[in-house]
Amino acid sequence: MTAPTIVFVLLGENPAPTLYHFAHLAKNRRPNSDMLLITDFPKKHERFPGEMLEYRRANAFEPMQMMARKFPERRQLAGGYWLFTIERLFALGLLEENGIRTPVMHLESDVMLTATDEHEELLARHCERTSVPRYSNEMGIASFLYSPSVTQLQHDLKLLGEILQDQIATQRQFCTDMQLLGIALNAGQLQELPSYPKDAWLINSPGVERRLVFDGLAYGQYLFGQDPVHSAGMRMSGHQNEFFQQNLSELRWSLGRSNSSDTTIGYEWGSHRLELANIHVHSKEEIESPSLVSERWSVAMKEARGLHKRQITGPFADHIHSQRVSFANRLRLSIQSGKIRTALEFLRHAITGKSSRTS
Repeated sequence: MTAPTIVFVLLGENPAPTLYHFAHLAKNRRPNSDMLLITDFPKKHERFPGEMLEYRRANAFEPMQMMARKFPERRQLAGGYWLFTIERLFALGLLEENGIRTPVMHLESDVMLTATDEHEELLARHCERTSVPRYSNEMGIASFLYSPSVTQLQHDLKLLGEILQDQIATQRQFCTDMQLLGIALNAGQLQELPSYPKDAWLINSPGVERRLVFDGLAYGQYLFGQDPVHSAGMRMSGHQNEFFQQNLSELRWSLGRSNSSDTTIGYEWGSHRLELANIHVHSKEEIESPSLVSERWSVAMKEARGLHKRQITGPFADHIHSQRVSFANRLRLSIQSGKIRTALEFLRHAITGKSSRTS
């Protein structure tokens, strides 16, 4: 079996505080995999533990250029964060141009890879198309993205581009990366990686019946908490994602051993043991790899099972979403979201303010 190339993508100058940490963990976890970072600022990321591919926006995929032209305010909003999250999907097209010939495993910068050899074998066996977990009935999420080949990935990126063009032309509204992936999942153009116990892939092994699931977002939020930007700057585990239709507090969480002696993270569900191939550490905490002797993991498991009072840490500053939004962009965003009354209020205050300054 050919080891997948592990790819991170970081566009723009917004900070990604956990990128190097989780990239190092992925490299240690899967030493036979090549590591790549696609970025438009390669000189700023010399600490990345792998090779870099430079992304040039002038050569961006045409649907992405159309999105940027149609919604110019998004380039200024949160340092371009909302454009970059969707643009990074199309930036994966650089892999074909640079002669990559392996399967592809893309991780977001706050995702811990916990996959084992057995998990990779299941990915190779099950995935015929580019595959991502689901976030909700209407949205997907590329916290973990797998494609069996770069050729297949390129084909699927073209399909995503066609969906994006259609959304811009017909809906006339900004389409997020999760909305785009959700449309593709629901149309059967992308393959869904299982998140729920009932959909988990069977791992062939003697003894306890083991199964595999992937973390879009909910597992990581429960184990380590939300991004502090959503919790008043504080960090605390135990969040139950509102779109995840499984009560995570009812599961018996624990660490275990795989056949390759890697420590795995998972939970008991009936007579099955469910293992996670990845953990989306949405809280941006630099968690170490799962370990049976780790104090941090011991606390996390006790908190997850209700045996330990949840620790609260913080406050943590938000360096991205707290940026000031200009009046013009607030007006555009209100109009796009159909909040005409809000837009008129913005306009009235602007005119009143201008009149008082000139009177």
